[in-house]
Amino acid sequence: MTAAKVELIDSFSKSKLPMNAQSSEVALSTQSSLPWTCMTPTSYLVRKSDASDLAAVTELLQVSYPSLMKSAYDSAMIDPALKLMTRANPKLLSSGTYYVAEMEDGSLVGCGGWTREHPGGETEQEGVGHIRHFGTHPDWIRRGIGRAIYGLCEDGARAAGIHKFECY
Repeated sequence: MTAAKVELIDSFSKSKLPMNAQSSEVALSTQSSLPWTCMTPTSYLVRKSDASDLAAVTELLQVSYPSLMKSAYDSAMIDPALKLMTRANPKLLSSGTYYVAEMEDGSLVGCGGWTREHPGGETEQEGVGHIRHFGTHPDWIRRGIGRAIYGLCEDGARAAGIHKFECY
């Protein structure tokens, strides 16, 4: 597979990863200092997910992916894939490396994580991690939710010896 490479200057690059690429590799930055809690009038908490989040994460992905991916893919390509892409993975939710952004009322507005294992398999490559199943509720985009979750992923991956992310 061909990969587009993006070097991160800080914990969140201004460079856009190509949405239609099969894989994007991201070199992890050397700094990240994102808070666990958003300091806005309507606050949310980013926490590690667990198995009890399965239905809520699936619902979030089902709302997020169709609307946010519509501009990057034609419907003939994305519609069949959405059936698989919008199902939360129980193993991933219990991995300790997957996070959810939760509102005060318990609803989820964001999710995402990383693994050492390549998606769909158990293979690992030393120093390489994989960005997994990110989504933000369409009503909550551009509020730093994805950035906060990515920052936690980056911090955890770096502490685990990962120096590069791939995103499929």
